[in-house]
Amino acid sequence: VSIFSPAVNEQRSRTEVMPSLEENVVVAMRRFGEANDGVLPRRLIFYRDGVAHNQFGGEGPVQQEIGLIFRACRAVCGDKLPELVYVVVQKRNRARMATSGNNQKLQPGTVVDTDITEAGAYDFYLCPHYGLKGTPAMSHFHVVYDDARLSADELQQFTFQMCHMYGRATKIVSRPAPVYYAHLAAYHASFYKKGYKEDGDAWEVATVSSGGSDKSTSSCVEVHDTLKNRLHYV
Repeated sequence: VSIFSPAVNEQRSRTEVMPSLEENVVVAMRRFGEANDGVLPRRLIFYRDGVAHNQFGGEGPVQQEIGLIFRACRAVCGDKLPELVYVVVQKRNRARMATSGNNQKLQPGTVVDTDITEAGAYDFYLCPHYGLKGTPAMSHFHVVYDDARLSADELQQFTFQMCHMYGRATKIVSRPAPVYYAHLAAYHASFYKKGYKEDGDAWEVATVSSGGSDKSTSSCVEVHDTLKNRLHYV
């Protein structure tokens, strides 16, 4: 049984690093322990969307977030840190692939991890879904950090399986379900803000400003305690 525990935070516009990531990871790990008789997770597989290539290394957002995740793990687990696999998911890419023969569409679960991938990096293309029309777009996965030492087949198979978990679709989706759920949570979060009002059949915002906020707490979206461990917005 899969249990998703969403968390939504407010942050300034054009800010890539999630300022409340450490807090959210702490809460998620403790909720995991509560649901599993006090047993904490031994491995974290983190799918991150919306990060460009030039933000992978150095002091970029990816490395900062990896540090925040480990700080959260130390706060909960002490010295017995769980293994971490940090994967960046990129849907917008120019890669289009087909097979030879009459039916040129890729079969669901097709993986490309050689020849066209980056030299010296751990990345792969995955087409988990069936293209209903035209050439299906493959998502590009970059494994930026991996101390679990999973084999490529194990991580690719797990990623493919996560594409079957999206509750809004009856078919396989193009990215892992947590990525879709995160997008839904971010989209619906604005409906819980005090500035929203209903005008006829349409929802509108009282202000058109998109400058974000200096705050980085989860207080911007407060739901009932019985809904915090549920995908109530799905």
